[in-house]
Amino acid sequence: MNRLLALPILFALGLMPQTAAAHFSLPEVLSVQVDRSAATLTINGKNFGSFPLKAFLGGVSLVVAQQSSTQIRTNLPAMLGDGTYLLELSRTSLPNLLARIGVHVGSSGSGVVGPAGPPGPQGPAGPQGPAGPAGPPGPSGGGIDGCVWVGRRSSPNDQSIVACPSSHVVISGTCVVETTDAIGVQITVPGVGQVVDGFGAPVAVPVDVVQTTAPVSVGTQFRCLSPYQPGTPNVFTQVTALCCPSGGIN
Repeated sequence: MNRLLALPILFALGLMPQTAAAHFSLPEVLSVQVDRSAATLTINGKNFGSFPLKAFLGGVSLVVAQQSSTQIRTNLPAMLGDGTYLLELSRTSLPNLLARIGVHVGSSGSGVVGPAGPPGPQGPAGPQGPAGPAGPPGPSGGGIDGCVWVGRRSSPNDQSIVACPSSHVVISGTCVVETTDAIGVQITVPGVGQVVDGFGAPVAVPVDVVQTTAPVSVGTQFRCLSPYQPGTPNVFTQVTALCCPSGGIN
């Protein structure tokens, strides 16, 4: 396994005479990469120059395989066990040091997993995603088989009546009255809805004929009465009724 180590401690030793140092910049080591599996050491820095440098790790001379102005590649001696060693660069022998840095050599391993860190701040909302596919159809509603809606609009009259089909009775209904005022604004008001004509076969209901039958609880017709005075112009009564099979209703 490779291990990349960037070590913060750097020593640039100006041990060369001032007359010689004036002609070149001292080498500076910025980071070191240790590769145990490849047995190599990569030294990154600057001012390495073209003149061959010598490298020592823990006092052991390293074989420089490649050198540029910013990088030096050497061997990693197998004799060096895990630990921290001084990496030293010189032009000639070890006493004439140009740069020095601590390097840790270690084998990869596994440690104990640390505790989870605190949650970070919530990020911004992402863009809206594409619409998903349509879902499967839902189950059928619990309606009553055989029920139908009937309705009519009467004009002009004080009432409107609808009759259920044969063997059907009124379950519910709506009653709405529409008219217009003097300046042509349409007005909608609720009327009075009533179930009329008792249980039995429905009778024929002539259009716009006033029915005086008293309301009943169970009937075959539904009536919508207008709150306006009889003969009021432009009055329309809209009536609808839900009719369902009579079944066992008596």
